[in-house]
Amino acid sequence: MSGEAADRLRAAAAPERLAEFVLRRLRARDESGFWLCLVLLFGAVGSVAYLASAFAEAGSVQDDTRMFLAWMGRWDDPAALQGDLMADYWQSVSPWLFSALFRLAWLAGIEPVLFAKLLPAALFPLIAWYAYRFVRAIGADPAIAFATSLFALHECLYKDFVVSGTPRAFWPLLILVVLDGLARRRPLQTALGQLALCGTYPQLGLVTATVVGLTLFEPGARFLVSLERRRVLMVAAAAAATIAGILPFLLASSPFEPTVTLAEARTIPTFAHGGRGAIFEPDGSLDFVCQRRLGFFANACTDFPVLAFLGYFAALAAGPVVLFLRTLRPAAAPRTASRLPLYLLLACTLWFALSALLLFRLHLPSRYTFPVYLAAQLATVPLLLEWLRARRWPGRLSAGRGRRAAVLGGAALAAVLALLLATDVKRG
Repeated sequence: MSGEAADRLRAAAAPERLAEFVLRRLRARDESGFWLCLVLLFGAVGSVAYLASAFAEAGSVQDDTRMFLAWMGRWDDPAALQGDLMADYWQSVSPWLFSALFRLAWLAGIEPVLFAKLLPAALFPLIAWYAYRFVRAIGADPAIAFATSLFALHECLYKDFVVSGTPRAFWPLLILVVLDGLARRRPLQTALGQLALCGTYPQLGLVTATVVGLTLFEPGARFLVSLERRRVLMVAAAAAATIAGILPFLLASSPFEPTVTLAEARTIPTFAHGGRGAIFEPDGSLDFVCQRRLGFFANACTDFPVLAFLGYFAALAAGPVVLFLRTLRPAAAPRTASRLPLYLLLACTLWFALSALLLFRLHLPSRYTFPVYLAAQLATVPLLLEWLRARRWPGRLSAGRGRRAAVLGGAALAAVLALLLATDVKRG
């Protein structure tokens, strides 16, 4: 073939190659957009399921919610509950940002009880979205990020922290915001998430501050610390946000000091076995594994043999370890890898241990381990799904015309599962 004929052939094929390239890019973008839309849709489904459950009984709220909201009646009537020690106490321990949000809602004409019921419905879609964003940021593809976000969403629907409308309702979303900011190396997002977390649930603000500090760790660097500019900026911004978020608590004076000691707690009925704030076992011992307020796993393992539960959690926690090890061994092809889930587990464990050693001075130990399941799921679920997809039979499904049908069928199945899981929403 002459050179002129070859040039004409290449010129004729160029538009076809360009069209194929553009089509591939559009398909990739559409696939990501498709899964993201599903994430937001299922977050909305969770919100609707929650609202149907929350408003099934007019005026019903959790006991913890009632205590946090009771003192807010003083906004309507400053003379309300004068001399009431319980109202004074709960006002003194209400985090400043939590109180400010309810105050803004009250100024807008939304009563605290109603706002406490509406708040979780606004949080569920955001939780699903940031779970999806984080898993995408650490390397998972859109379909796997979508499936993982469903697990995170179910965790928040099934447990009672988000639906409570209390300060602990905010921590799943804000921890995900901080983790996503760290994964994407965005100092402003990380700092804002850290500020909001410290202003609503300062115990976990200390946990995420530790995670941010651990990001300076670099195995190959001198003294195992990296002083790369963006990392230092991230840590400095988060440190400033942490101080700003916790400072109002440090500056506030409270008539309910000093903190009760362990010896004093043994003489107070509410801390005894069967009391509302029970921390002691029937024989007077302390259970730092499964007890609701002291245990690392809170009361999650009380329905199972302890050894079986510990084995289950060890399997679940293997994901953060694998993701961490992957960051130490660069691969030729992109893959899911991150140090953040393991850092989160380590930070939770550290603050749990400190709280147990300084019992009551740093609040209750179990409050520092709320995120352990979320961290384990965000790491282990993507790895498990990637392993399943790598098996031979999923590979056959993805090769050929059946790929689109498999994707749509899987999406439909996920939708059904999401609807079923959403009906299991915790009302409190």
